[in-house]
Amino acid sequence: MKLDYKKTFYVGLAFFIITIFWQTYDSIITKILIDKFGLNQTWSGVVMALDNVLALFMLPLFGAISDRTNHKLGRRTPYVIVGTVVAAFAFIGLSFVDNIQTTRIQNTDIVNQYEELVDSPDDVRLSIVFWNGLIDDMEAERAAALSGDVISQSRYENWEANTLEPMQSIIDGEVAGNLEVGELSYLDGYYHSYLSDLAWEVTVQNPMNFVVFVFILLIALISMSVFRSPAVSLMPDVTMKPLRSKANAIINLMGAAAGVTSLIILTLFGLGGKSYVSYLAAFITVGLVMLLVLLVFLWKVNEPKMVKERIALDAKFGLTENEEDV
Repeated sequence: MKLDYKKTFYVGLAFFIITIFWQTYDSIITKILIDKFGLNQTWSGVVMALDNVLALFMLPLFGAISDRTNHKLGRRTPYVIVGTVVAAFAFIGLSFVDNIQTTRIQNTDIVNQYEELVDSPDDVRLSIVFWNGLIDDMEAERAAALSGDVISQSRYENWEANTLEPMQSIIDGEVAGNLEVGELSYLDGYYHSYLSDLAWEVTVQNPMNFVVFVFILLIALISMSVFRSPAVSLMPDVTMKPLRSKANAIINLMGAAAGVTSLIILTLFGLGGKSYVSYLAAFITVGLVMLLVLLVFLWKVNEPKMVKERIALDAKFGLTENEEDV
């Protein structure tokens, strides 16, 4: 009784697809929602939680549906195909919507304000003089936005209470002329919140782009939920019970490889941790990788044949399983 590592590797490609999607999704989508569309932490959290909400009923639902499926490609493979193809193209579609929003942001002064902060040396950013200059610029911009009816009086007062006054309080509390590292972290957060507010004001000028982004994102999340349970169930279907622990280790290794691949893609395109950059290349690359891995999966994984081989081995070694054979 010996695990077929090659077969397990190919079966694990389905899990590779799942993981590279989620790793990239978690790395990119939050930054897009907050930095480019201007959602606050609460609403971005709501959007990011959609996958968990969908998982509550879609994972058990499609797991059960795939258990009852009788298709020439097997019980699980049809869902892997449909889910991967739709999710990959939806992911690629997100790149174009993101690119539109990125262009709109770049047509404002938001990127220049962001770069003034992040490109300044640490010793400059620790200077109270530096932050006083940023605050003066913020006050001038907000006052102009208020007088030009870009923002309401209540929004201006909200900015004063939640951004300006806390920042001013930190600076006024320092007498040495320089900030502590911890204080700098708070000021960075408040300033990024201000930039996010500016991005939201860009979004509300033409909200349809945001609506389309969320709609496509929802399609991608639903597609991933469709094949997540079937993909995870495939390994036990084709592996004898005594060997499943070893096989599961290979599957987890495939997931780790997918996570590393995602990080490499983001690093190669210089996207790690940056804001207001175009994620077009990353979205398209990950989508194409998903489709390419799916092709290899379909080439190497013959689910009905593998299930029959597992059933034959179960009979050979006197193992029985209470499940419906296909």
